[in-house]
Amino acid sequence: MIRWTVTRVLAQAPRPGYPHTSISRHEVEDWVREARSLGICTVICLLSEPELGLYAAALAVVGGLLGFYRSRGLDVRHIPVDPAHDPALTEAQIAELVTAFNEADKPVLVHASSGGARTDAAVEELKGLLGGG
Repeated sequence: MIRWTVTRVLAQAPRPGYPHTSISRHEVEDWVREARSLGICTVICLLSEPELGLYAAALAVVGGLLGFYRSRGLDVRHIPVDPAHDPALTEAQIAELVTAFNEADKPVLVHASSGGARTDAAVEELKGLLGGG
């Protein structure tokens, strides 16, 4: 489900286990394995705190989903974004996103939940930064 937006620089995907709300550790492991196989170095996660809570039961690790990513060698940047916010990203979140991307080891994978509104908005901002938007 991971796809390149800018080859070997920027990728996007739905969250591990999407669309399920009962998520298994196996689903998260498979997602991380795919990301690592593509050479992803950094994940920018746009999930809200309640959305991160979906992983508590499956991932009994310190830091939940984000801690699991780190335990698998991924750098993690978390920008919590309310899924109901319109527009998808605030100006402050865009500024934080740009800073996170600029400081991150590449390639970077961006995800929220479905890989839709929030992820698309973030990717469009980053493509513009890269001269491709």
